[in-house]
Amino acid sequence: MDNPRALHDLRRYWDALVLGKPASPGQIDPESAALLQQLHTLPDGQPDPAYARDLRERLMHTATNPFAPPIPPSLNGKLAPRPSDLPLAIPLPRRPRRAWPLAQAAIVLLIVAAIVATYFMTLRPQSEPTFAPAVGTPLPAGNSDDWPMFRGNPGHNSANAGPGPQGSPVEVWTYHASGPVSRSPAVADGTVYLQSGDGLVTALDAATGEVRWQNAETNVGENTPTVAGDTLYLTNVDGELIALDRATGREKWRFAQPVSAESLPTVVDRVVYVGSEEGHLFAVDAATGEERWQ
Repeated sequence: MDNPRALHDLRRYWDALVLGKPASPGQIDPESAALLQQLHTLPDGQPDPAYARDLRERLMHTATNPFAPPIPPSLNGKLAPRPSDLPLAIPLPRRPRRAWPLAQAAIVLLIVAAIVATYFMTLRPQSEPTFAPAVGTPLPAGNSDDWPMFRGNPGHNSANAGPGPQGSPVEVWTYHASGPVSRSPAVADGTVYLQSGDGLVTALDAATGEVRWQNAETNVGENTPTVAGDTLYLTNVDGELIALDRATGREKWRFAQPVSAESLPTVVDRVVYVGSEEGHLFAVDAATGEERWQ
């Protein structure tokens, strides 16, 4: 799909379908939108009832056949392919004809415990890896109510130096954007900065919701901008890093290298860090837009 905005709308439309939120196809052609809806409504595979029955039978018969190869559990709870039914021949030393009930019971219990533990360990969902920055990421200075970038600070860990909210939230004002908005805004010094799916960057008065300025020349998509000093940094659907004047919304510079439209600018010590679709990391001078390294 060559149209960057249509690709952005496609991602946003699919995310909305998965999350069960109201979704507008935007610039997606009707056939693609219908295909996404059809894929989303496909039923998930139902668990195989024979799987649980087979597992239960194997656990019950472990005492009589403790060396039979266990059926490997599947990740989705469906019946896994059966191993060969050939018996596993293990030569055992001859022993006197007397029963050791306690030793045999202990062996059986150990085997059953191992099978059950392996089953639940396999089905346990794998957690997503987390990554911490290698350098210190200070909390934002100034007003503790500020939220100048994605998750609040360069570490993107949602930590805030001020106290938490008190009492129940009360609606003070509502702003109706002309395009979809699914990402969080940035807030700094009493101003809310918003990127909407119609290509607009909007600055709102945090106390009243009144529009202070709008910029329709950046071709942005839904994303969270970053505030640092007197500048607003953002990426657009064309893969550009753009700096705007916070007070007026006028453009200061555009970075020459292509970046990812989904990348979130991070500013530390007057350097903007942003990534690309090709896996590059760029360090850009926050004042001039010149590349320092990649």
